Amino acid sequence: MSGYSALLYLSKQPVSRDMVKFLVSSTEAIIPNIQQSGSLAIPSLTSFICDVVKYSKVKTPTLMASTVFLNRLRCIIPGYVEGIATATHRLFLGCLILASKTLNDSSPFNKHWEKYCRGLLSLMEINTIERELLEYMSWNVRISTEDLIDSLSPLLQPIQEMLTLHDQHPDSQIKKSKLLSNVTISQQKLQKVKPSSTYLSSNYSIPSLSSSVTFSSAGSSEAAVAEVKKLQTETSNSKVTNKQKQK
Repeated sequence: MSGYSALLYLSKQPVSRDMVKFLVSSTEAIIPNIQQSGSLAIPSLTSFICDVVKYSKVKTPTLMASTVFLNRLRCIIPGYVEGIATATHRLFLGCLILASKTLNDSSPFNKHWEKYCRGLLSLMEINTIERELLEYMSWNVRISTEDLIDSLSPLLQPIQEMLTLHDQHPDSQIKKSKLLSNVTISQQKLQKVKPSSTYLSSNYSIPSLSSSVTFSSAGSSEAAVAEVKKLQTETSNSKVTNKQKQK
């Protein structure tokens, strides 16, 4: 049973608890180091995703596409970056907005997404998040079948196995409607997903923590990009100097 068949099957299913768990794991894997919120009451990422999905009425295919963007960000944002308390919420929402606008001719405006967030993020912050993520990914929002299979492999593998078993025993008691209930996601499986190396050389990687820059999506993206370019220039000059010394 091909990965494409599993993709088609998954895309026709309603948003499941396992899909939400996978989205949470995929998002938290990008920035594992999160600052404490202090006295600010911030909903868990699971609750936030459930609320956004509920109020926006987003469907499974859009969530599937958002995992591709989350997967790309894992290559762009270094694992040692420290994020603010709402960093994962911002990352998920930004990727969901990009997926929604990429796939659908009619997509909610950002002012609508602000309402779906129930006050957690302002319209200005959402606009900034969307712009920053586009810059980090060099405005590449194309999604291929291979991208989907790579990003969703922990979800697709058990579906493929169950579909294959069903095809081999069509008269058995196995029902396709129960397949997703057998899908379990673990952090170990998630770590096995290897994002495409195409995005490893992005010009918009987050600067090192040594420069006191943390990923917030609420600050100035121009300042972050300028810091990156400065570091890249210094690195390039250092390489040229070393070559000259070798000569």
